[in-house]
Amino acid sequence: MKSILEGDLNSITLIQIVPSMASEDNIQQAIQAVRDGQSIRKASEAWGVSFSTLRDRVVANAQPKGQYEAQVMQKLSPDQEKHLADWVLAQEALGLPVKHRQIEVFANRILRASGSDQTIGEHWLQKFIGRYPVLKTKKDRRMDIKRLDAASTDVIKAWFHLAIPVIQTIDPQDRWNMDETGIMEGLGINGLCVALSETKEALSKHPESRIWTTIIECISATRKALPPLVIFKGKDIQQQWLPDNDQDLDPLRNWRFSTSQNGWTSYDNALEWLTKMFCPTTATSKKRLLIVDGHGSHETDDFMWTCFSNNIYLLFLPGHASHVLQPLDLSVFSPLKTTYRRGINDLTVMTDCAPIGKRLFLRCYAQARKDAITERNIRSGRKASELWPVNLDKPLMTRLLLNPASQPASDRRLIKTPNRSQEVHRLISTNVRLRRLQTIDRPSG
Repeated sequence: MKSILEGDLNSITLIQIVPSMASEDNIQQAIQAVRDGQSIRKASEAWGVSFSTLRDRVVANAQPKGQYEAQVMQKLSPDQEKHLADWVLAQEALGLPVKHRQIEVFANRILRASGSDQTIGEHWLQKFIGRYPVLKTKKDRRMDIKRLDAASTDVIKAWFHLAIPVIQTIDPQDRWNMDETGIMEGLGINGLCVALSETKEALSKHPESRIWTTIIECISATRKALPPLVIFKGKDIQQQWLPDNDQDLDPLRNWRFSTSQNGWTSYDNALEWLTKMFCPTTATSKKRLLIVDGHGSHETDDFMWTCFSNNIYLLFLPGHASHVLQPLDLSVFSPLKTTYRRGINDLTVMTDCAPIGKRLFLRCYAQARKDAITERNIRSGRKASELWPVNLDKPLMTRLLLNPASQPASDRRLIKTPNRSQEVHRLISTNVRLRRLQTIDRPSG
């Protein structure tokens, strides 16, 4: 499937075009264009060949002459190298290129997973790239942080154009996006109440607990939600944190619990979620897409290796754009937190402001999650972000985006027509001061 972006930045439409079957001649011409240095995306558009078809053919035909003799000397099998090359190409298309060192780490891990005690040689990477002419060493050019840290139409348009070819090769049920949310265990909400008329505000008691807890949630393009990973502050999970009765324990049976030093997501927590929750729960023989916010824990060797070995492609959201593109932020987390805090308030009334411990926190969050993470809310977030089906209209029309059009800088010297007498006097006074300055600065003689 081919995608075309039309219109200016204020009105952009993504047109989906289903191309006719490309002829073998066009495919060969596109392959040759890639060998001559053109990118797979540009060659696929120029010759009318689908991105995935061209990528697969380029990788499949990349073996050099004498390939059978060369295979004897290769550490990795041709199939293993092909899978690695294909994943590297896809990650570049998704805006997360794989570094030299990571490719070498992956190659050694592939060998160990195959039962070999060998390691790749010093020049293996150069030879690997040489066996696949479609691969080339490039400089990892980091965009200016000021450009990345703003949800502008330019950034959103570029991100969609980058991700579209790969997203469309993955079935909707295998497209997932994860995000984390943090909650204070005992924090309720401010609301309206009836109190003494002589005061402006009424103070109310709240539970003393202000311990930070992080929850990782994940939803799919087909409106499914995975069980969460709850990250408590601490060293180890304590038995007394969990419910001691079946009624409160039943909703949590598929959940996973972990800890970190401060209750935030650590590198170990992210890897635990990926290996213990995401991979086994969404297991499939086909490719999977995981959309994340680009936290540093998602770029570690272990995290990316796990994705590679499980045929998972990583897609990072643009910096500071989750309020525009993240379905969980758009329609799930807000009602989730509101419902949770309302539950805390109700619990405070019933328990006379008893401290909110882990058990009560889990009870309130489980109920809030049941009410907020629904197919309807997930569908609303999907439509608002338009990640699936891919459509630029909604995210580009939001008022939260920054307009890239440059605004004329204000000129302090610009004289405006006065509307009031004070402005007239101020203008006269300013004019007098300017004339005095001109007299002082005027050269004598």
